[in-house]
Amino acid sequence: MARFEGKVTVITGASQGIGEAAAKMFASEGASVAILDMKEDEGSRVAQSIRDEGGKAIFFQCDVSSFEQTGQVVERIVAELGKIDILFCNAGIQIGFQYDIAHMPEDIFDATMRVNVKGVWNMIHHAAKYLIKTKGVIVNTASYAASTGGFGGSAYGASKGAVKALTYVAANELGCYGVRANCVSPYTVMTSRLDGRPEEWFKITKAGTALLDMPSVDDVVKTVAFLASDESSFINGHDIRVDGGALTKAQPKDIDQWKRDNPYDL
Repeated sequence: MARFEGKVTVITGASQGIGEAAAKMFASEGASVAILDMKEDEGSRVAQSIRDEGGKAIFFQCDVSSFEQTGQVVERIVAELGKIDILFCNAGIQIGFQYDIAHMPEDIFDATMRVNVKGVWNMIHHAAKYLIKTKGVIVNTASYAASTGGFGGSAYGASKGAVKALTYVAANELGCYGVRANCVSPYTVMTSRLDGRPEEWFKITKAGTALLDMPSVDDVVKTVAFLASDESSFINGHDIRVDGGALTKAQPKDIDQWKRDNPYDL
C-alpha cells in the first residue's frame, strides 16, 4: 500500500521547484493533493499533470500572506476533499541577498516576512482544527540560512528562523492533540531559478558544504515524505537539515567585494 493512500495533502508554493516535486510525489503515493499558489497557469498545469498520470489533485489560487484568502481556501479544501491530513507549508520568496542589514530596503524585508512567516502562520492557524481531527502532520520549509547568520540574510534568514520557531510552537501546542510538526532546512537547492548563474558561483556555493555539492529537489522531497509519513511517527519538533553538512563548514566569501557592494560613509 502506498504511504499516503487516502490522505489529503495541502501544499503551498506548489507551482514549481520543491512544491511541484512534492505534489507529484504525494500524488504518486496515493494522496489527494491540494495545490496552492498565486500563479494560476503554473499551478493548474501541475494539477493537470498529476491527473494525467492518474493521480488526484486540485489547484487553489491563494496568496498565503492574506489571512482572509488562506482561511477561505482551507474551508474550500475541506469542503471538496473532506479533511486535511498533511500540511506542507513551502511557499516562500528569496530576495535581497545583495544587501547587508543597513542597506536592505524596508519593502524587501516586509515582503519577505509577509510571505515566509505570516504565510506559514496563516496556514497553520486556519488548518489546525482540521489537523487535530485527523491527528495530522505539519512540515514547513525553513532553510539552513536560519542557523548561519549568512551574508545578505537579514530578511530571508530572519524569516526562516521564525519558521523554525513557529514549527516548534506548533509541535508543542498541537502535539498534545497528536499533531506532529517538523521542518526541513535545505542548503541552496539546484532548481531552475539558478539558471544563468556563472560557473564560478556554483563552484563557490558547492564549496560551502562538506559534501562539496548542492542538494537536488528530490533530496528535499524525500525528507519531506519521511517527515509526513508514519515512518517518523515519533519525530516531532525537529529541524532536519538537508544541507550536506553546510553548518559544519563555513562558506567562502569575497569580503572585499562585499564591502564594495555595501559602502559606508566613514
